[in-house]
Amino acid sequence: MNGSITVSKGIFSIAKTATFKNVPSICVSAGATFNLGNSTNALTGLTTLELGAGARFNASEAVTPFADNKITFDVAQDSVIEISPDLELSALVFKVNGTPIKGGGWY
Repeated sequence: MNGSITVSKGIFSIAKTATFKNVPSICVSAGATFNLGNSTNALTGLTTLELGAGARFNASEAVTPFADNKITFDVAQDSVIEISPDLELSALVFKVNGTPIKGGGWY
């Protein structure tokens, strides 16, 4: 697949050997969910992840979901990013409601 993925409503799920190496951006609209499942290196081409109000990006079972990519995260204040406690995310830019947040750890 080439191009961006937009989840307008409901739940979009991928798992196991599914990969989207040519997808540069994912937009999860307000109230929608993107479930990455138990995949490995599924989003190696991703550069931008946008989450609307109440949106959820669940990568809690994924192994190295973004490989070594540095992602620009643009999230609404009440959106959720779930990752395994064994993983760390590296952000090129981390924005909340469009405002860049200073470097450091976020919880």
